[in-house]
Amino acid sequence: MDPEPEMLAAAAEHCAGLANVRLVAGGSDDLAPSSGRFRLVAMGRSFHWMDRAETLRRLDTLVEPGGAVVHFHTHHADVPANAWTERFRELRRRYAGDRHDGPQEHGERWVRHEAFLLASPFRCVEAHSVFEERTFDSDTLVDRVFSMSSTTRVLLDGRAEALEHDLRALMREIAPDGRLVEVIESNALLGRRAGEAAIA
Repeated sequence: MDPEPEMLAAAAEHCAGLANVRLVAGGSDDLAPSSGRFRLVAMGRSFHWMDRAETLRRLDTLVEPGGAVVHFHTHHADVPANAWTERFRELRRRYAGDRHDGPQEHGERWVRHEAFLLASPFRCVEAHSVFEERTFDSDTLVDRVFSMSSTTRVLLDGRAEALEHDLRALMREIAPDGRLVEVIESNALLGRRAGEAAIA
């Protein structure tokens, strides 16, 4: 489920040939009993845009006994291999201006997702992390920047070409061979109801 047609189109392309996938246009406000019953509800970089307490209340009516909700998030780990990311973020900030990729970037006090889970029916909370080293090229970095909500090509209008030029220049400076290494920490925050056996 996603409110953005472009995201649904990308999902459709990625899931081509899978018979057990149904794509639905909508957001957390559209969650209702008609949405179906689920063993697991997974959210990526979307939960922070929602009314998190209300979303978990609605999911309580949709997730089967023994089921769970899980929030996935990735970020650059605080390791020396990721030293280049500060220059990358600074470049993005110059072009993004006052636009932000999420509420936590507005400077207001951010309440962690764990607090909302602990105050919800899914109050048995586990956290799991995986670290992975990845290598990528300048095209991947450019695609990543333009996929972010604060630096889409549409929002940047005539400045998109300038941002791409500056990104590629930065890439040539910090990775002359054209390949960058990053260490990604992927986190899963799993919430289950108290006293329920997990569905196998």
